Amino acid sequence: MSHSITDELIEAGSDVSKPHIFDFYLYFRTSDEALEADRRLVSMGYAVERRPAVEEPGWLCVAQKALTPSPTIMSHTLEDLERVVADFGGKHDGWEVEFPE
Repeated sequence: MSHSITDELIEAGSDVSKPHIFDFYLYFRTSDEALEADRRLVSMGYAVERRPAVEEPGWLCVAQKALTPSPTIMSHTLEDLERVVADFGGKHDGWEVEFPE
């Protein structure tokens, strides 16, 4: 990836030396797949909110975690999330971040 999450945060004026609260949006076809993904994500240190999806059929898991967004950490994080969605038939549909104060 030529333009990383870390680059985007720096361009937005954020201090990437501090932890940021990230929300990652993961969609799954069934509640059972979402539940299994939820369990895996929790074991990986995420706080997870699982609910029926509004704009798409299926279920949404919002996986939240505080991360200090270095390129390496973010790359590993995205790889881990892609593995979860691959294992449970889902898709990763982006992220949002809360900047530190």
